[in-house]
Amino acid sequence: MLDEMKCIICEATFRPNVMISNKCKECHKAHPNAKSREEVLVVNKNKARTLSEEVVKEIVYNILEDAGIKRVSCDKCGNLFFKRSPAQKQCSKCKVEETVNAN
Repeated sequence: MLDEMKCIICEATFRPNVMISNKCKECHKAHPNAKSREEVLVVNKNKARTLSEEVVKEIVYNILEDAGIKRVSCDKCGNLFFKRSPAQKQCSKCKVEETVNAN
């Protein structure tokens, strides 16, 4: 009767001559430094997000910045915005507040 060993990564049973310490040859090649199955299992950090207004804004901003259209910092509030003219120094919110306060 042959003694069989269980691989700690794939949890399959193998003959002792196929094992390298407590892992099978394939698991040892793929994960030489892993000491347990939990180290190998990848936790998926990419969670599905709902398309809220903030998520859509973030996606659009990333696409525009990748295309070379950069956002600049508002002189008044410090928030990032896209310039509509080369001389624009403030975002539209601060500009509206300034005109309302001036009246």
